[in-house]
Amino acid sequence: PTVAPPRTLQPAPSAAPVPSQLGQRPVAPTIPTRGPAQTPVAPAGSQVAPTKPMIYDRNGRLLQGMQPAGANRVLDTKTGRYYDAVPAGDGMRVVR
Repeated sequence: PTVAPPRTLQPAPSAAPVPSQLGQRPVAPTIPTRGPAQTPVAPAGSQVAPTKPMIYDRNGRLLQGMQPAGANRVLDTKTGRYYDAVPAGDGMRVVR
């Protein structure tokens, strides 16, 4: 078997040296301190319409007239009764 000759290591090319004196370093842009912070506003075309929450019965059928009423609770707007529910897929599943 032939043995390859050892490779010589070359020093890595270094980037521009960083000045050690504070006055020689570049100055970072300043952050404005006046006025309230500006919240970014999304373009009008990117607004997503809120979807109606989906609520299913024990058998997976979609229930009409039900709306979420808190954590693991749904309200039947037709009867005014509250039911326990669990998260299920894209909505809630009523546990009766």
